[in-house]
Amino acid sequence: MNNLFTYVSAIKFGSEKYSIEHQELHDRSYYDEDMYIDSKEKVVHFSNGVVLKEHVEFDSEQSNDLDICPECWITYQVIEQPEGVSIRPNKKSFISRCQESFWLKMNLAQQ
Repeated sequence: MNNLFTYVSAIKFGSEKYSIEHQELHDRSYYDEDMYIDSKEKVVHFSNGVVLKEHVEFDSEQSNDLDICPECWITYQVIEQPEGVSIRPNKKSFISRCQESFWLKMNLAQQ
């Protein structure tokens, strides 16, 4: 079994074990009641046949106050995995970059 963390970590920091073959970037941004929503999707193809989708969305009206972590919706989802590869969890969501960062830090410490 593979942990989703290892693939997310490979996207963020690189990895010798899980190399990225190519990525597809899609801009899904839109307006919602006069507010611009920045929405980006990245589909990452790994050399072992795993395909992971990263979706990040936030509104452009958020405060840039350095004392808070602005709300941001982040999701990682396995969309393809070859036979014999079982990635768990299949999907992970966060409500801020701070939450995502904490999850990465905690999983990195356990390795």
